[in-house]
Amino acid sequence: MNKLILLFPALFLFACGSTPDNGGPCTYVTDTVGATIVRLDSNGTPYPDMMLHVTKANGKIDSIRYPQNNGEVFTWDTVTAHGFKVGMQLKARHELRTSGHCSPEYYVVSKEIFK
Repeated sequence: MNKLILLFPALFLFACGSTPDNGGPCTYVTDTVGATIVRLDSNGTPYPDMMLHVTKANGKIDSIRYPQNNGEVFTWDTVTAHGFKVGMQLKARHELRTSGHCSPEYYVVSKEIFK
């Protein structure tokens, strides 16, 4: 019985060390895409509720909901100053993971108009 008790903790340590890391290093392929504003509503705060759609190469649509951009918040002052409105396209960086165990895909929306 004593041998079984000593063996169990050793197996537990090996099992815990065998799982893949959750995180980097990771690599991504980057593309610039247009993100169309489809909703721009007040939610009773200084930050708009902004929904954007991106049409992917396969024709599927990704939705992006943004009150925050890369640590820089989209405020109503920003929306007003840049003249953002429904139907406009903003420039977005699309990141698609090619290796590692990080987020598989994400977008970073800028304040620039997509051309």
